[in-house]
Amino acid sequence: MSRRLPQDAGHGQKLTRKSEAAIGALLASSSISEAAKACGVAERTIRNWMTRPDFREAYDQARRQVLDQVLAHLQASAGQALDTLLAVCRDQDARPAARVAAARAVLDLSVKIRSEEDFDARLRALEAQKEQTRENGMTWADVMRRAEEP
Repeated sequence: MSRRLPQDAGHGQKLTRKSEAAIGALLASSSISEAAKACGVAERTIRNWMTRPDFREAYDQARRQVLDQVLAHLQASAGQALDTLLAVCRDQDARPAARVAAARAVLDLSVKIRSEEDFDARLRALEAQKEQTRENGMTWADVMRRAEEP
């Protein structure tokens, strides 16, 4: 009886139970070695699976799902965290160092959010421009050459 490993899976086929267990172990472990022990697979096997597109895609998707859940939880708590920082900033009885640290955190966060919003807007504009060039039959290299012209 042969064991079906991820490399045997064709396009669109599911991973084996062992490889799915390895993905779960990778997400819950701090190292590949620890994950291998947790799911009963050789470390070298997991390292080999990590080079396979189907396994890597499934692993990356699982990581994104975990990160999405973490971000959703953080976003739900963001208002309360900001309220806490602002309360410390306004608390005349708080140590000056605590008030300054809270104020600095609020300001740093504000600058970071603004910077990320600006970056996202520029990225969306570039993506739209790239799509428009594609629709017009131009390549991105054509657009870059035109941008460099005086």
